[in-house]
Amino acid sequence: MDRDQAGTPKARSAQAILAVFVLSLIVYGFLQPNSRSPIVDSNERNIINASTRDRVKKIQIEEGRQAKTLWSDEYMAQHLGRSLERWWDRINASSPRLQALADIGKTTTLLMKATT
Repeated sequence: MDRDQAGTPKARSAQAILAVFVLSLIVYGFLQPNSRSPIVDSNERNIINASTRDRVKKIQIEEGRQAKTLWSDEYMAQHLGRSLERWWDRINASSPRLQALADIGKTTTLLMKATT
């Protein structure tokens, strides 16, 4: 039998050689040093490189600045919206709904304190 058929010893040895070759390429790829070597901590674990860390820090500083300036009104609106939703839910859950409506003065006072 001269042909390579699946299951013949010749075909199995060719598959084994191919598998060893592919496996060795994979291992070789993992063992090659990275050209952009990251910073290594005291336990020899790779962490992000310095330029990436600096860029992330700058982004975090800018996001914090924007949260205090550009988005402060939005955060306040969300807070007040949650307060109004709680008040509305309390009105819907109470059986004497007029009592919950009478408490609007307390809720309004709390909302006014939240905005100052």
